[in-house]
Amino acid sequence: MSVRGIVAAGLLVGGWTGQVLAAASGAGEVAGLPAGAVPVMRAGIFHLYNLELERAEECFVRAGEVATNHPAPHVYLAASLVTRVMCEGPRAERDRGITRCLQRAVEAARTEEGAASRAWRDVYVGAVFLLRAQQVGMRGEYLEGLHMLKRAAGRLERAARVAETAADAGVLLGAYQYFGDYTPWYMRHFAGLMLAPTDRAAGLRRLDDGVAGAVMLQAEARMLACVAHSWEGNAGRAEELAAGLTNEFPGNPQWELLLQYVLMRSGRYEAALASASGAVARLEVTARPMARAVLADQHYYCGVIYAAGTNYVRALTHFGAAAAYAERKGRVRMWAVLRQGTMHDLLGNREAACACYRAAQSGREAPESVRAYARQFLDEPYAGQALE
Repeated sequence: MSVRGIVAAGLLVGGWTGQVLAAASGAGEVAGLPAGAVPVMRAGIFHLYNLELERAEECFVRAGEVATNHPAPHVYLAASLVTRVMCEGPRAERDRGITRCLQRAVEAARTEEGAASRAWRDVYVGAVFLLRAQQVGMRGEYLEGLHMLKRAAGRLERAARVAETAADAGVLLGAYQYFGDYTPWYMRHFAGLMLAPTDRAAGLRRLDDGVAGAVMLQAEARMLACVAHSWEGNAGRAEELAAGLTNEFPGNPQWELLLQYVLMRSGRYEAALASASGAVARLEVTARPMARAVLADQHYYCGVIYAAGTNYVRALTHFGAAAAYAERKGRVRMWAVLRQGTMHDLLGNREAACACYRAAQSGREAPESVRAYARQFLDEPYAGQALE
């Protein structure tokens, strides 16, 4: 399960967590928030990106008490729950909690009077529709996800025409423009009926503009621009952006995964492996449950790095660990099982490989891409071809 696949699928159906980075002067408003709420929101957003979710949620609740009838705290609470799902896997009660937060955000945007400009409300509500699109998309309801994406795009395009919100709205529009070509053909077809055509050059410009000027979505801009520059072959710029995120939010091992991806794409396998091995060692002993929940993902990527270096025995070990630790993360577990099969094939153990492929093909939580690969490799042994 590559970063390319995660980013492309995630951006099609949406995915949003905001960041208020502008400094509060003690008077006036930042991003449509009353001045008294800004420092609380800033603290909450730092905790969110540093994977300190309980502290983040406490801040968002407090900010909501200051910024009454304002959509932003509800959106951030939803984003925190989405982050929990990404780390630990889906749960029904969290899905319901996300829905409640998003409903409250829309209600607040309707009733708000003067606390935020219309343009910032468009950004907030656009974010709501993106998160709703992510929810239904994860359930396989792609047409409904695209409908939500269209509603989000309408709000964001309007906000992009206003100077105050242009950079932030442009981050999400630029993400669609750049990454839209990497979604499955049938999703691109339906998206093309409802949204503007993709334009990678324009999308990258908008992402870079977001890195320079976004108030709320600056971290997202850096992450997305990092991946885009890596795909464009701009390794130095991509590594700079990834390293900046790991330094600013040292408590979040997801940023280190991004750095490893960039290092891998630029051919710096030893540096990627050093980062991955160190991260595994730290996550094995961490007392932070949310960080430890990323251990399955990190073991998986260790396997990817070792496989790229043709150390198939070590790769097999890490893919096995990823499957074991991903108890509640069905997609990661099924990809890890599939990858175990590919390593067995490369090591000449066809019987063990086929057992893994059968397990991947029949897994209830296996994505369709995993099932398709499993069927392919059951018919013909894996021979080292690139996987999604």
